[in-house]
Amino acid sequence: MNARWVVALVVVSSWLACSADVAVIPRTGGGAAGGESTGGGTSGGGVAGAAGGGDTAGGSAVAGGTAGAGGGNATFDAGVVDAGPPCACSPQACLTDGGCADCVMDGDCSGPTPVCDTARGRCVACKATLDTCAANSWCSPEGACVRGCREPSDCASGRCLPSHDCLTCQRDSECEATRVCGSGRCSAPCTTTCAGGFTCCGGRCVDPRADPSHCGQCNVTCAVDTFCGSSTCRPVVMSNVCSATEATAVLDGRPEDDDASASLVQALVSLCVPSPAVMSPLPQLDAGVLSHVTGEPLLAGPMLCLGGGAFFQRSVGWLEAVNRAQVRDTSTSTQYRLSLRDGGVVATGPVAALGLTHDIAVIQLVRAPGGATLLNTAGFHGPGTTAGAWYFRNVLLPMRASLTSSWYVVEWTDSSTNGPDATDTFTRLAP
Repeated sequence: MNARWVVALVVVSSWLACSADVAVIPRTGGGAAGGESTGGGTSGGGVAGAAGGGDTAGGSAVAGGTAGAGGGNATFDAGVVDAGPPCACSPQACLTDGGCADCVMDGDCSGPTPVCDTARGRCVACKATLDTCAANSWCSPEGACVRGCREPSDCASGRCLPSHDCLTCQRDSECEATRVCGSGRCSAPCTTTCAGGFTCCGGRCVDPRADPSHCGQCNVTCAVDTFCGSSTCRPVVMSNVCSATEATAVLDGRPEDDDASASLVQALVSLCVPSPAVMSPLPQLDAGVLSHVTGEPLLAGPMLCLGGGAFFQRSVGWLEAVNRAQVRDTSTSTQYRLSLRDGGVVATGPVAALGLTHDIAVIQLVRAPGGATLLNTAGFHGPGTTAGAWYFRNVLLPMRASLTSSWYVVEWTDSSTNGPDATDTFTRLAP
């Protein structure tokens, strides 16, 4: 026998002897595997399962049978998991809920919706965690900038509520998008009626008893030197001071001023018929009554009762600055002086002449341009302010029917050093 055939025969015999112990590595992507042979045959083992019709290898022979031939020509695959069919949103990214993503980062967005909400795969105007909306707007959970306050500076009053309404309002932009401003308060738009004695005017609930833009009925506007009292536009004079339907004390934190503010309210409640409803005292710095920037009074409903002058009461300082106070303090470091808005000096003299037992006080009724009505008394010293409140309650208010001016100036001298009372001397200086 040719030597080459002898060598070949030896190699084949060796391979056959080892074939039963060879592990077959499965292949993917082919047909079904060949069946496995069980039991031994006359040749020392059963024939291995038939070759698979595709690429999957035939089953291994048991007890010495020869392995079936592998099906087809397949490349080796180490078991990589099939990623499934391509994304139906291609070239967009797929979301876990089956939807398609518009973006995966801010760079995918532009124009009016420059931010990517990665959780939803949507381009939006803003994100609540990074609110970039303009002033007087806030970012909704849907990623839209909607009308309403976001921070205190969006409100003239400096108070933004969790509802995105300002504590007091002057315009619709200070209210949440579904609400409107009426008589200084944000509320839902009305169609025909409103609660609490308010009237529906142009879709807004307003208070016809005190609103200078809807006094008595819709669209009746009070002139600048009149105020809305008991549903009627009335001249700003002391004879009409009891026309207020509501009153509140505005506190500046100075004891004498706060006492005077409370005394003015109590005088109205005690001597006016009918007496006004009383609101709780309002600290000027955090109550939403004044502009937190300028001090302009914002509430147009209740009569605001203030003790103290321009230095401590911010609203009085604002009234003097815009020349709306009837009487202004124009003193120098050496000379006290009270001047009229329209010109002229009411009282003047050396500063040293006034003190804790002798002072000059102003009592005046003022309508602010925005519609608020203020009753103010102020002396140059604290006791003079409380003396002005005493004079209003015990002298001016009982004779109010004859009072034709909006302001009065009185000189006070304490006779017993125990504060203002009936034993003291009060002299009206003007008018």
